[in-house]
Amino acid sequence: MGKKKNKGIADNTVVNIDFPRSQFRQVKQMDHMTMKRFLENVYRQGYDKAAERTKDVREDIKPDKMLADISQIKGIGDKKLAEIAKIVNNHLGGAEVESNI
Repeated sequence: MGKKKNKGIADNTVVNIDFPRSQFRQVKQMDHMTMKRFLENVYRQGYDKAAERTKDVREDIKPDKMLADISQIKGIGDKKLAEIAKIVNNHLGGAEVESNI
């Protein structure tokens, strides 16, 4: 069996990485602290890009509408809905449980 090649795919999303040969040479010559700063910068850029991509998704999630839909499920009463609302609020923030949902 041959060696598996990393094609830059993570979670079925193609990752397009620009890593020119000149930068590769610079990385090879870095000392510990310079490499640490370089990797922190790469991480920060990836984090910022992911935050930018998910910004619209977070804004589309409406906890109060989600809880209203959950309350329509047979077997979900006020007590269960209150527990679910706590979890939703911890993760997303926002919605308060109303007894008339």
